[in-house]
Amino acid sequence: MPLIGNAAIDDCANVIEWVPYDKFQDIRQIAIGRCGTIYYARWVGGFIDNWDIENKQWERWSQIEVALKKFNGVDMNEEFLNEVAILLKTNFEMTSTRLYGITKDPGTHKYTMILQYFGGGNLRNYLNNNFDWNDKLYFLKSLANDFSRIHKLDIVHCDFHPGNILKYSLESKCIYISDFGLSKLVKENIVAFFSRKGNK
Repeated sequence: MPLIGNAAIDDCANVIEWVPYDKFQDIRQIAIGRCGTIYYARWVGGFIDNWDIENKQWERWSQIEVALKKFNGVDMNEEFLNEVAILLKTNFEMTSTRLYGITKDPGTHKYTMILQYFGGGNLRNYLNNNFDWNDKLYFLKSLANDFSRIHKLDIVHCDFHPGNILKYSLESKCIYISDFGLSKLVKENIVAFFSRKGNK
C-alpha cells in the first residue's frame, strides 16, 4: 500500500494520504489510551473523494471532523503499522473507524493517524446514562454481525471492551469498533501485508 501525496489512484478508499499538520484546526485532547492519545480536530479541505480526470486533481469531501491518534512513541513502529494494516483491511466493511491518512505533529515529531470521528462517544458512557434493554440487544446483535465480518478478514481484535465501541452520533444507533492497536492478522504478518499491497 503506497503512501501517497498527489498520485492518481482509482480506489480512494484504499489510499493512505499524507496530510500536512497545518491542515488541522481546533485540535483538542478527548481521550487517553494505552497506546496513545486521541484528539478532536477539524480537517480543512477534507479527505479524498474522487480523482477529477478532466482537471487532473483530487476532489475532496470538504471540511470534516476527524480524530487524530498520536502514539506514545515518536517512531512509526510495528504497533503503528499493525493498526494501519488492520484498518486498511476493514475500510470497506463499515464495521470500524475509517483510516483517512497519516500526518506528523511538528512540535512533538509524533506520527499521527487521521481517523473518522464519532460524535456519539463510546458505548460504555452511553449505556451508563441510557439503560435500555432493547438498545442493549440491538447493540449486541450489531456487534455479533460486525465481529463476524472482521473475523472473516482473519483479524482478531484482542482488546475488546465497551470503551472501544463508538457511536456515530448521540441520536444514531450505528456503532463502530475502534482501537485495533493490539489486533492480529491471523494468516499473514505485517511485512507480508504491506509487500503484497505495494506490488498491486
